[in-house]
Amino acid sequence: MEWLEEQGSLSAASEGTGDRKAAQAHDKLCDLVEQVSRLSQRASSSEAACQALQQQLLQLQGAVESSHGREEGDAGGRALGSLSAKCDAVSKAVAGVEA
Repeated sequence: MEWLEEQGSLSAASEGTGDRKAAQAHDKLCDLVEQVSRLSQRASSSEAACQALQQQLLQLQGAVESSHGREEGDAGGRALGSLSAKCDAVSKAVAGVEA
């Protein structure tokens, strides 16, 4: 009789441990799901910001190129050419980050 009681106690204790481990695993899984969700939201937000920045750079580049045609003098033309090259480099860098 004592042996049966002992076995029952051991069985109940091991079930309790299993339940606790399952609950801990469930909690960890929920935490990971929340982290992935937050990271996904941040990635979407960053992607939108990169796209907006790239669009602004393209607009700036267009403005620089159109004013480049109207600019008189070699110094102004060189400065606008340099600015245009910098815009191209930044635009490519943003595209690289986006990819």
